[in-house]
Amino acid sequence: MSPWLREEADPVPYFRDVAAAYPRCFWLDGGGAREWSGRRSLIGWLDPDDVSLTYSAARREVVRHAAGVAEVVGDDVFAALEAEMALGSPDDHWFGYFGYAARPDLPAPADPLLPDAVWMRAPHVRLFDHPAATGGFETGAARLPQPPRSPPPTYAAAFERVQEHLHAGNSYEVNLTYRAETTADLDPAAAYLRLRALNPAPYAGFLQHDVPGHRGWLLSSSPERYALVTADRVLETKPIKGTTPRGRTAE
Repeated sequence: MSPWLREEADPVPYFRDVAAAYPRCFWLDGGGAREWSGRRSLIGWLDPDDVSLTYSAARREVVRHAAGVAEVVGDDVFAALEAEMALGSPDDHWFGYFGYAARPDLPAPADPLLPDAVWMRAPHVRLFDHPAATGGFETGAARLPQPPRSPPPTYAAAFERVQEHLHAGNSYEVNLTYRAETTADLDPAAAYLRLRALNPAPYAGFLQHDVPGHRGWLLSSSPERYALVTADRVLETKPIKGTTPRGRTAE
């Protein structure tokens, strides 16, 4: 039987309760949706006996978490996830992320703060339909602490190289970022609700994997559709970052 149930209630208090009660949970938040992105949210959580996977690129270890036990199950998170899905039922639903370092053939360093991948098999999922208006967000929320705005010198040099490659036609999209750190007295769920109030986005989300030694929280707020796979298996992407117009001719 599918675990998905439709809820008519406001997802915000529901989310607060879930994040406080369940160390492993998520919210795929469509509250800032547009016509072209849908208006639905999914809130899900795991019970203690349910399975999640984490991956550390630095240690090359995939760890399986269930019933308070953490067990190394391999060094390839894609293979480990595929094996778990093969053992499960067709009604299972997995939610999570792959970091760039989850692919050892990519030149991406391991993340010092987060697991490089987290995947959770959620038996409890609630579906929320949002109204057409994007109202209903909290108002008067204090601003989030602001990290330093000056990028490191290496970023400016990298930006110049990216511009050269874009104009040369070597790439059509580059996601050039740098890490910024700040401190705050907010817990992650409260911080996400403030982010949501300040910047409603069509593709937003929260993931919590509060497991000792493998903790990770992701707070996401994006206007960009990375990829959409339609029912007839057509893949559509709408990149934003780093794009440049096509020239007048094919060359």
